[in-house]
Amino acid sequence: MAIQTFSDRVRSSNNSLLFQGLGAMAIGVLGLILGGFWRYIGIGLLVGGLIIVIRAISRLQNPGKHPIMKTLKKYGEPDQVANQIDAELANSTEAFTCTGRQVEATITPSWIVWHDTREQQDSYETRLGVLKLDNLIWAGLGGVEGAGPLLRRKDHYFVMLHDKEGNENHVHLGHNKEEAKKFFDRLPVNAPWAIYCFDGTPQLGEFQKQWEEDRQTMIDAVAKRVASLKE
Repeated sequence: MAIQTFSDRVRSSNNSLLFQGLGAMAIGVLGLILGGFWRYIGIGLLVGGLIIVIRAISRLQNPGKHPIMKTLKKYGEPDQVANQIDAELANSTEAFTCTGRQVEATITPSWIVWHDTREQQDSYETRLGVLKLDNLIWAGLGGVEGAGPLLRRKDHYFVMLHDKEGNENHVHLGHNKEEAKKFFDRLPVNAPWAIYCFDGTPQLGEFQKQWEEDRQTMIDAVAKRVASLKE
């Protein structure tokens, strides 16, 4: 299966935003047709949906307006960084990809790129993330296991990524524990200097506490690892 380029992932994210806006407008029209109390809800959905559609069209015409491009600015000129990522994604022998339900996550020699197309509770965006491996300090494999309604399994697995700027990102791989573990196990191959721990181990709680209280100590420890690997 061909790996999506970074540009394709940005376009897909913008398309998803557009479809959600159109969907909100369609429901708004239905509310107007029903009339009564639903009319006011319909007006609200029409206005909100129109705003989302305008935003999506603007981003489709100018991909540089996508929020992820602001993230790329900390690594250099966004278009150049995006081209560097695409060049590594195009190398199928070096790019390692895992997929979960509505999620695609790829590790290249220099980058981690993930595209989560699930609807977010706090916005109409889809989560498109990127992290330069040089910035990775520590990562953890987490998960929640249990039964949901009608005894359906509600297992959920994710990889936590912490960078030297103090950011924490979660790469969600849904119910697929095997894919989450494969993704996690690949990280030390590309970033051997970072610290790794599994959910359920005492170290994970300790790392999280130290990260919150004394982040610089962990960053300095990883810097020493990087220096020793270069010797």
